[in-house]
Amino acid sequence: MSKIKVYPWTNVAPDYFGKGNTGSYNDPSAAETKMSSDLCEALLCGEVLARDVEGNPASAGLSPDSVLSLAGDYRYVHPDDVNVWLGGYGYLKKWTPSTDPDEIWKDLAREEASDIWLRELNACKKPTKQAVAKEIERRFHRKRVVTTKGKTLTGEYILRHALRGWIPPKPD
Repeated sequence: MSKIKVYPWTNVAPDYFGKGNTGSYNDPSAAETKMSSDLCEALLCGEVLARDVEGNPASAGLSPDSVLSLAGDYRYVHPDDVNVWLGGYGYLKKWTPSTDPDEIWKDLAREEASDIWLRELNACKKPTKQAVAKEIERRFHRKRVVTTKGKTLTGEYILRHALRGWIPPKPD
């Protein structure tokens, strides 16, 4: 299967309601919250095809963790799949992703960084952004994640482009 462009499913409602990736995900409207909840349910029950970062569809028996968690494999959707679902639910306009294709690997790097950071804190370690970026580099190398121009991502590049301005999460 050739690689297709997929987007994190959590971007659908904010993009649909015009917020894009402006950092306003922290204060969603009631309509956004309802759409996100409905889409999550649709992914879990198979109404919308969940995909991995390369666009491969999930097999039957999808677990909630594979869709919902930061480390889940199937957190992505294709616009055509989402738009078919939206039409069935009475939404009048189509979803057009506002994400620049290079933002996909950056979003993925930030999600990985949050996962790594919390894991390190829970192990009573003191993580640094540099160490986190190096681990992301290794993960991306294994998963063959590259830029849209096909360039391999180094830890320094990840730190400079994806983790600049990223605020590490606080443990619960």
